[in-house]
Order: sequence, then C-alpha cells, then structure tokens
Amino acid sequence: MARKDDIFISFIKHELIREQYNLTESDLPLNLKDGIKSDHTIIKAIALIVENTEGINPLSDKALYGQITQFLNEATT
Repeated sequence: MARKDDIFISFIKHELIREQYNLTESDLPLNLKDGIKSDHTIIKAIALIVENTEGINPLSDKALYGQITQFLNEATT
C-alpha cells in the first residue's frame, strides 16, 4: 500500500470521523483511489486533501483550500 493510502486510511478509520459521520466498516474504502470515488462527502474531501498534499505536484495551501471549498459547496447543493 502506498504512503498516500496509509495516510488516508488512518484518517477515515479514526474513531472521531467514524462516529461523527456514522460510517460503518462497509462505508470505508480500501484505498485513496476508492475514497475519491466515494459517495460520502467527508470521505471524498479527506481523499482530495491527502491526494493533493501527498502527490507529486502538491497544490499550494490556497489552491487546495479553493478546491476543497468548491467541492463542499457543490456537495451541499
């Protein structure tokens, strides 16, 4: 498993995330790639953050903030 996958999994398996968003074991993706495709907004948001901070060409903080804000705004409509 790649480092990005390990980081992503450690976030989504955290007790606070699972309890706050009522996620069951079957809701949790097995890797980052599946997380980006998730129907759960919190999982996809975490996946996007990990992907863009741990990637080959990471986004600047400002660009990542803009991308995540846009995603969350679209997800709530």
